[in-house]
Amino acid sequence: MKAQQDVIRRAGLKITMPRIQVLQCLQHNQENGAHLTAEGIYHFIFQHGDAVSQAAVYRVLSQFEEAGLVRRHHFATNRMQAVYELTQGATHNHIVCLDSGLILDFTDNTLNQKADEIAAARGYDLVNREFVLYVRSKGGA
Repeated sequence: MKAQQDVIRRAGLKITMPRIQVLQCLQHNQENGAHLTAEGIYHFIFQHGDAVSQAAVYRVLSQFEEAGLVRRHHFATNRMQAVYELTQGATHNHIVCLDSGLILDFTDNTLNQKADEIAAARGYDLVNREFVLYVRSKGGA
């Protein structure tokens, strides 16, 4: 819990139990490659025996996003709900399965380098890149 407190404090936020719970949930699920919605975060915390309201989860996620701790993604799937992930760690891209809704992280240095070259060829310095590959299962749904 000390590590979560340090992260929250460094972000300029006060230490509260809902903030610790949401951060623990995000850290646990990011280690396992999961991308959760606010509702998924609420259910995860609830299932682990902690009490937090859905409103508190949404509030904490907004605060974390504003502080730069989390990034919200709106992937074009049939679910169309925002998913959240910590901004800590290596920059990566996403593969989104349109059949299952599964979201996978990937990095590709060749793709990243090509993006740098494309921007430079047009006279720009690339500030950020994000690739999202939308896929379907090879056998269909």
